[in-house]
Amino acid sequence: MKPNIFSTLLLMSALALVAACGGGGSSSGGGNVAGIGGTGITSVGTVTGFGSIFVNGVEYETNGAVFEIDDYIRQESDLQVGMVVKVEGTRDANGVTGRASHVEFDNQLEGPISGAISISPDGSAKTFTVIGISVRVDSTGTTFSSNGGLTFANITNGDVVEVSGFVDSAGVLNATFIARRAGAFQPNVSEVEARGVIRGLGANTFQLELVTGVSIVVDHRVAMLDDLPGGLADGTFVEVKGTLANGGATTIDATRIEGNGLDNDLANVSVEGI
Repeated sequence: MKPNIFSTLLLMSALALVAACGGGGSSSGGGNVAGIGGTGITSVGTVTGFGSIFVNGVEYETNGAVFEIDDYIRQESDLQVGMVVKVEGTRDANGVTGRASHVEFDNQLEGPISGAISISPDGSAKTFTVIGISVRVDSTGTTFSSNGGLTFANITNGDVVEVSGFVDSAGVLNATFIARRAGAFQPNVSEVEARGVIRGLGANTFQLELVTGVSIVVDHRVAMLDDLPGGLADGTFVEVKGTLANGGATTIDATRIEGNGLDNDLANVSVEGI
């Protein structure tokens, strides 16, 4: 599976793609970044190389850039090929080089593998479930993080994994990057994470829709809200963090819900998706 590249999208198209693909996060506005020439851009896509950083076919220089990984300020060396990141900065007129001011990575999905792990007929792919979402890994197309010792051969039911990738029209999250989290899953303790669109908002719960027809129930009663000035609302793209009573497809008891869309004033957006 090889994702397509959709470049310089209009804002509404970008918002729809980010919601469907699970990429993105809150971002700065469009226009030039102060002190940097070129066209201001926000780019959501897979890291394909380093030496600077390569995303969506553009090589971004990273001198002076801020790297935010799982909500913490980190180093560029903490990124790995296959991670889906959001790059804010500028792109040069040649369309293939630019300068990054901010690079952000956060997991698309995090939780325990449950149920059977199926193997494709040719043995090149495996599919399994993480908190009710189907995840597909490929022996050559998915990067398995060196941290945690996870490999295509040893991935096992009960592994707590962090997944980055793109959702297809069948609702399967095609992993471009996957890592095993240290320690066994602990019900009501281990943190899980998922991104999607709020549907059917009620006083206590809502459906977190990853794609049409694929959703997870979220109990939001005690959740802290972040970057949601208008509160929770149907149609809002969010990131949910919380716990599960068990490892199956059950309700996420949310501890934190963060706004995760693109700002309304972006001028140029590049989004990778299926």
